[in-house]
Amino acid sequence: MVDDFSKTETFSLRELFSLLATLIAIWLLLGACIAAPIVATRMFNPWVGVLASLGSFCVWIWFGPRPMPGFGAGIICLGGLAAILGTMLVCLFLAIRSVFG
Repeated sequence: MVDDFSKTETFSLRELFSLLATLIAIWLLLGACIAAPIVATRMFNPWVGVLASLGSFCVWIWFGPRPMPGFGAGIICLGGLAAILGTMLVCLFLAIRSVFG
């Protein structure tokens, strides 16, 4: 019986590229969810940035990775939520400062 290692290597390379493409898509989604409120704050108004950050929060929850299939996915999910929450707080601070300042 002859073992055919070329099929195994092709399958593992396909799995690796699939995982890499998924990670790149997740990081691009996170970058867009973080950048949208900042761009909205700079272009329009800090209150629009707060609304955009709420929208980004919902988009990340809806399309982002789920926290439960493993430790890495959980870290990425909760880290993304924390980063978006941080931009929401910055936009909220700028909005409150624009009212009183």
